[in-house]
Amino acid sequence: FLNRDLLNKALLAVGASVLSKDIQGDVEGNKRLALLGDSVLQEAVLELWYSSGKSTRKYIF
Repeated sequence: FLNRDLLNKALLAVGASVLSKDIQGDVEGNKRLALLGDSVLQEAVLELWYSSGKSTRKYIF
């Protein structure tokens, strides 16, 4: 991410209110962006696991 504020907002929990002076957002939270952040993190973890060739029972970070 080139925009650190956007990254921080994406990594907040789904539905968390954005109350930081450094992060712009509405009072309803960041659901759409947080769901995108969750998907990106899931993709990164799955890529690490899949490229390791290990089963899900044997994979430890």
